[in-house]
Amino acid sequence: ISDQLSDIPAGMTGGDYRRTFGQDVYGEDTSQLIPDQSQLREILGCHLEAGDPELTRIQTPFGMPVAWNLSQRVNAATVHEQVAPYLERAFSGIEEQGLGELVKFGGAYNPRRLRGSTQWSRHAWAVEIDLNPEENQLRWGEDQYQMHPGIVRAFKDAGFAWMGDMGYDA
Repeated sequence: ISDQLSDIPAGMTGGDYRRTFGQDVYGEDTSQLIPDQSQLREILGCHLEAGDPELTRIQTPFGMPVAWNLSQRVNAATVHEQVAPYLERAFSGIEEQGLGELVKFGGAYNPRRLRGSTQWSRHAWAVEIDLNPEENQLRWGEDQYQMHPGIVRAFKDAGFAWMGDMGYDA
């Protein structure tokens, strides 16, 4: 892990990465790939409820501390069956880079509405996962979020869009 950490100056944020090293540190902008709630309804139908057959549980190749209780570790997440193989690929990419120790689990499937809204969260369709939420808070923006570029790259290589490309909720 120390090898991976040595290439990240202490306190450097997402915006700092982009200003210092350019867009290529996080790769191409994937924000246009992130479906909104109406697109999710069109593609996947109604949000999911506990017990729906589309929900599946994946195992991660490493344990992750739970962000709000660091003494608790998880090595599984409940997700939509259509994103499961991509998520497994992303976590394998993180493991292959030796970055598993940098990941804290912030949540996946959660049948809830967006904060302050009547719209369902992407978590309600089980197609969104939160990692390292204390370092990537909702609507922080690229000048504040901190996500190791190797973790972002693993997800992008697996076919995911990164909400950090939208300037928030990295």
